[in-house]
Amino acid sequence: MRIVLITNNFPPAVDGVGDYTYWLSQELSSRGHEVHIICNRNGATDDLAGQVKVYPTIEEWTTPNFKIALVQIMDLQPDWVIFQYVPYAFHAWGMPVFLVKFLQKIKKRGFQVFVFFHEFYIGLHFRSLKATLVALTQLWITKRMCKYADQVATSTDHYVRVLQQWCGDIHQIPIGSNVPAPNPIPPAKDAHTFRVITFGLRNVEVLLHFFSLIKEEIQDLRLIVCGKQHLPAGQDPIDNVHFTGYLPGDEVAKWLASADVFLLPDFVSEKGDGGTCLKSGSLAAAFAAGLPIIGMKGKMNDRLLMDLDGVQLVDYYNYETWKAAILKVYHQRKDGLGQGATIRRFYEQHLAWSSIGDRYLKIMNNAGL
Repeated sequence: MRIVLITNNFPPAVDGVGDYTYWLSQELSSRGHEVHIICNRNGATDDLAGQVKVYPTIEEWTTPNFKIALVQIMDLQPDWVIFQYVPYAFHAWGMPVFLVKFLQKIKKRGFQVFVFFHEFYIGLHFRSLKATLVALTQLWITKRMCKYADQVATSTDHYVRVLQQWCGDIHQIPIGSNVPAPNPIPPAKDAHTFRVITFGLRNVEVLLHFFSLIKEEIQDLRLIVCGKQHLPAGQDPIDNVHFTGYLPGDEVAKWLASADVFLLPDFVSEKGDGGTCLKSGSLAAAFAAGLPIIGMKGKMNDRLLMDLDGVQLVDYYNYETWKAAILKVYHQRKDGLGQGATIRRFYEQHLAWSSIGDRYLKIMNNAGL
């Protein structure tokens, strides 16, 4: 099968959707499919991805440059064109209305279109005139993209429910990790410390406040913040709190493998909007490392996570629930108990790139049946 993936950024540019597209392209290529990437010029190179051909030809996502992309698609004659869609990736204000015309032209030329919605809509809350106009425009774009797509997929239960209002058959494919999975499984943890780790862009003040509340309960506690986060300006270093700074994926994997529990303090509004869900590459990385997960309750929660041993969803505004969840994992480790095997089995079934590749290929192969 010949497949064209369209994304805004692509490695070495640092971008979550670009990383996702890279790993997906590698998985599809490893199965013998011919994969081509059309992306912008933001650091992408045409020889980065090995067997995958990269076309970093887009200076800016405007109508003239979409014509360039359309010529490339016509030359390649793919079986499928797959959009990795995020509104703000294709337009600075999150309103890429010209993308609808582009999809329409692709369809008119007889190509099958698959749209994966990483995000699509900020929600209609009437907070301001600008936000309302942006939301209504994004809503219109989403509906039109659903109309012209042969297949539509997204990552979470919540997104599926929203998209089903305009497109009946929505596929759910969780987001995979951009951190290499440890193989083989790493050796035993350090028995003399208990390491809580988080990864990605997090509210540092919230993490440090929680650490101050629980450090007296667990004398050997360590907090590791993996990624580009830093101590707030003017904050003195804190004992047993370590900020790694930016790390390549293989180094992140080592830090995750050394930890005992993964804390994912996803923001949740007072109305319950937000919460931990399967659109997080950081969450997938923690599953790959076999770590127990502590996430946040909210409307974004997926049923798969809510029912899984080894995952605890706590109240974002109640630190006592965070503390109880941490202590539960701590005592389970002391007693020699844990859900590492369950967590890794879930990863292989739902979050490994082999599983994600299976889902894409099954959707494309069954199209029209």
